[in-house]
Amino acid sequence: MKKLRLDRAARLRYTMDTFHRWLFDTSAGQKPVTPELFLTTHAAYFAGSEITETELDEALAHLTQYELVEYLDTEPVTVAITPQGASCALTGGSVQDHINQPRTGTTYNNYLPNAKGVIIGEQQHFTQNNTDGIDPRSSSSSPDTSARSATR
Repeated sequence: MKKLRLDRAARLRYTMDTFHRWLFDTSAGQKPVTPELFLTTHAAYFAGSEITETELDEALAHLTQYELVEYLDTEPVTVAITPQGASCALTGGSVQDHINQPRTGTTYNNYLPNAKGVIIGEQQHFTQNNTDGIDPRSSSSSPDTSARSATR
């Protein structure tokens, strides 16, 4: 148990998950809440050890970085859950599960009838193969011109 208490990463994950869920449950309608109120709850303990204000601040920094909560310009400082944060809470997984979801790439849907030699989208390390009878080493860019030159 002592070893678990000293696991900084585990403490941070727990603090992010627990605070995020507490905020979702506490702030119905996305009303602002003073984050320090979390430290007075029974959930503010990890492996029998109190979550510190510093740990809460670090968890809040991560939650705001990923736009799951936002700071509001109030006195005292308050936070509110964002629509993205509500979505994360509703999935039932951890904050890390939500943050680390695979992101799909850009999808391009194009209809190009009889198109040849068309490049669309984003490429890296691109190779294009030519099967239209054009010799890229020739100075002529038109297959008709190169054919005429060869027959003269």
